[in-house]
Amino acid sequence: MTRATAAILLAAACAHLASAPPTKYRTGDFVVYRYSGLFSRLPVLLREEVVAQRGNRLSIEVTARRGDEERRWVQVVEDTPGNRAANRVEELVELKDGKRIRLENRDNRDLVQLYEWTLIFPEGPATDRRLVPCSDRVEGQSFSCECVSARVRMMGHPVEIVERSCADFLWTHSSSLARDMETGDVIQKVEVVQAGNTGAP
Repeated sequence: MTRATAAILLAAACAHLASAPPTKYRTGDFVVYRYSGLFSRLPVLLREEVVAQRGNRLSIEVTARRGDEERRWVQVVEDTPGNRAANRVEELVELKDGKRIRLENRDNRDLVQLYEWTLIFPEGPATDRRLVPCSDRVEGQSFSCECVSARVRMMGHPVEIVERSCADFLWTHSSSLARDMETGDVIQKVEVVQAGNTGAP
């Protein structure tokens, strides 16, 4: 390979990197979600905070609290549209008893286990999936969103799930509601209770 060819290839690679959309996240960005409903014996508070950002590479510290119980971990991600869609995590480290425990996370199994307190598990595939424009308010600010609704079965009952996705909200996911269509009981309610930046350098 000649120097001229190498220079052309390097320039092309740099141009590709420059054209990649940069992450919107910065160190100190955080969000706190509250999960409540029949799915859990106690409400769950989930806090996610960007503790390091270098280019599109983010280290996000996550803390989940349920009553007196707590789980903490750091997930390292490359913030790209493809990785977000696939929930791809580059590194996963559990913070436990003052130790950093690196997890293998094959097929995202360790990640699912850490997030277990916030998850609901439908019985079978969703049906009647619909997408409509909607809005939501977070921290007093109104966002234009998309509402995705679907019907599933849980605990032998038909359940409607509505999830709001807001492109202009930094964390995208704002609120959601899973309600038993027969009894009206709330299976799971998710809401943003706080979001912002800590001002960390």
